[in-house]
Amino acid sequence: MRPRSSEVVGIEVLGAARVLRDGVPVELSSWWVRDVLALLALSVNRYVSTDRMARGVWDRDLDAAAAAKIERAIRELDLALRIPGDDATRIERSAGGRCVRLVAPAGGTDLLVVEHLHEQAQDAAGRGDLQAAAEWSGEALRLWDGATAVPAPRTAADWPEIVALRELRALIEHDHHRWALAAGADPGGRIRRLQDLAAAHPMDESWCALEIAALAAAGDRPEAEIAYHRIADRLSSTWGLEPGPWLRAERRRLEQVRELTDGVGADVSILVVMRRPELRRADDERVRQAVRECGGLVVWRIRAVTMAMFTGSDPGGRALDTATAIRRHRERDDADLAGSALTIVGSGWADRCTPENAAAPGATGPILAGDVLTQGEEAFQRARPGAVIVDALTAERTGAAASYEVCGPGYRLVTWRGRAV
Repeated sequence: MRPRSSEVVGIEVLGAARVLRDGVPVELSSWWVRDVLALLALSVNRYVSTDRMARGVWDRDLDAAAAAKIERAIRELDLALRIPGDDATRIERSAGGRCVRLVAPAGGTDLLVVEHLHEQAQDAAGRGDLQAAAEWSGEALRLWDGATAVPAPRTAADWPEIVALRELRALIEHDHHRWALAAGADPGGRIRRLQDLAAAHPMDESWCALEIAALAAAGDRPEAEIAYHRIADRLSSTWGLEPGPWLRAERRRLEQVRELTDGVGADVSILVVMRRPELRRADDERVRQAVRECGGLVVWRIRAVTMAMFTGSDPGGRALDTATAIRRHRERDDADLAGSALTIVGSGWADRCTPENAAAPGATGPILAGDVLTQGEEAFQRARPGAVIVDALTAERTGAAASYEVCGPGYRLVTWRGRAV
């Protein structure tokens, strides 16, 4: 038996359709050989008929001349994909000989790698780790966009495989922006791109909804409102349609922000959750979920700090409900995080809410002004890691359902609603 070579053979199809040996392109004899490779690689591990190849490469029905060229291309590609010492063929024919499939080589194809990265991102999103999902999908986009560009095959723009490829690229980018925004990424650098994509896909409400979400996350609520009405008016006047679920969800979020922000000045409670940035990224999503479940609104998020605002009935109680829910999750899933993070609740009067937030790079949401941010400052600065610390006003307002012990100038929550904290 001949020794098997250690060469790695792979295929690129996202840009130039080509065979690589240890990263070095293999010279192919003709443009139509590359087009046959592109068709086979776009359907890797699936059979492609020779009739489909003739229509895709030469835009005509299969005839003797096209069949001969296809046969020549298949033999050339099979040789290019073979590894010395390994007699296994990489191009297989169906029993009748009218269909051919490319078996993925050891090095795979760049398309398969991108699809795997997207699957990893979807799995991470399913676990609630939106930061990891954004990173996996971002890596898929970087690989795709780094592909070697060449002139497209003569008829490739009409290939169903190319149309599906463009749709996959759009799906990955959509998921990437959606997960990144949900994970608290800086929205400012995404707005222009999302506006361009929304304009390029006027029938796809999901892109328009992402544009609105980015504007709102950047603190530009007026522009987000304008974008919503512009899109809703276009749907109504052009197609007689009402906004779909994507746009309705963004509309509800805008209304929630308006209710909370237009409602101040008022008594509010502020929850501040801090952690070490290197600890679990999934914790961010747990914090946001706990805030949403208790009717709060995340108004600030940067690095290791998340701030949420509670208005309306019993804001201090709902803030403490949120704080204790976060603490229970942390004690169960990450004792180190539970013992090191700061959790602070303060109450007071907020007399202004400024939606435009340029206080720091990467910050999202509105800025509050009022004594709620100042009267408990000393207590907050001396807060104890691993405990839920409140200011004097919060302790006074929630004392019927809580017990506290003095902790410097603040108060440490000992029990809440009959349960030890």
